[in-house]
Amino acid sequence: MPPSEWRLDDHALTASRSLDLDGVRLAVRAALSAALALAIAQLARLPSPVFAMIGAVIVTDLSAAETRRVAERYEALWRRVTGTTLLEQRDKATAAATNKKPAAATSAIA
Repeated sequence: MPPSEWRLDDHALTASRSLDLDGVRLAVRAALSAALALAIAQLARLPSPVFAMIGAVIVTDLSAAETRRVAERYEALWRRVTGTTLLEQRDKATAAATNKKPAAATSAIA
């Protein structure tokens, strides 16, 4: 319907446009977080970086403030995962340098 046919009050039009902007903001946040997660996963040479991208989209909440609040709550978990990943990478590099088979990975997450 062209704008010339809009006969609603200003509040209804404003609410409709606001909902459209919220959807666009959510899509942009999800796309940017997915791209960033994929880039980081590729830089870290993870075996399946696409899962980082999928995870970033899944955890993106409708509200940016809610997404940040959840991220802050799980900050300790992310530190453990990062530490475990870095330890595994170091063990693989050390094993490759000494031509030994790497030891079984130990996880910091219980």
